[in-house]
Amino acid sequence: MEDDGGESSSFVVGIIENRAKEVGLAAFDLRSASLHLSQYIETSSSYQNTKTLLHFYDPIVIILPPNKLASNCSSAITELVDRFYGSVKKAVLPRGCFDDTKGAILIKNLAAKEPSALGLDTYYKQYYLCLAAAAATLKWTEAEKGIVVTNHSLLVTFNGSFDHMNIDATRTRLLRANLLQPLKDIETINARLDCLDELMSNEQLFFGLCQILRKFPKETDRVLCHFCFKPKKVTAEALAVERAKKSQVLVSSVILLKTALDALPLLSKVLKDVKSSLLSNIYKSVCENEKYDLIKK
Repeated sequence: MEDDGGESSSFVVGIIENRAKEVGLAAFDLRSASLHLSQYIETSSSYQNTKTLLHFYDPIVIILPPNKLASNCSSAITELVDRFYGSVKKAVLPRGCFDDTKGAILIKNLAAKEPSALGLDTYYKQYYLCLAAAAATLKWTEAEKGIVVTNHSLLVTFNGSFDHMNIDATRTRLLRANLLQPLKDIETINARLDCLDELMSNEQLFFGLCQILRKFPKETDRVLCHFCFKPKKVTAEALAVERAKKSQVLVSSVILLKTALDALPLLSKVLKDVKSSLLSNIYKSVCENEKYDLIKK
């Protein structure tokens, strides 16, 4: 393959989504001849999973389908790329290039491993979006770079954000705070270490928490902020312009709040018999808080 011009990144990324906020992503590394496929459901209105993967791959080109999902439905992925990755080259290919059937055939022919080793028979039906993204990514790469990928030479991996932690806005602030102002209170440090010891020694507790925490919406603090503020007095004209948008945000926040409240009984069940003081305090302050029952009612 020809030199990529000494650019720090060598990834070409193709992305496509459906109306259910399910995203398929294919990242082709021009230097290592490897193709990394991911498919996931965005649980955050800010598309945090997609932003995390784009930040990780740092692509030189982002390949997208046309902006419209339907006649009157704009693609949130395209809006995200335009807003946060305006300096990255964007290539818009016809939706016909995002063909999951062609993508599956290409992977079978180009992958160094046997299709059975990749689990392609399972992925084909379940992860059709990432295969569609792969088809468009490979088509663009071959056309723009003037190369043809030889059969059985491509390293292909199916991966995503499911087995990794995501650092959203809340956890970014927490990480920054701990790096810039490291904790030195011995009692708090010991409480955290006791909590860590309990999680490491109790597999049922650890894996139970992993499963339950996935049920809570991301960026909960932002959701709660929507219930903490109310607009100042504004003119009727300005109010009419913003009313529809604010109503939509409020409805989404109510739904996310209900999702969090519905998950509390499951969290309570997992934390009921914990021993460490930190987890016990979480159980008492969150799971046994009567206010949450009132809010839910």
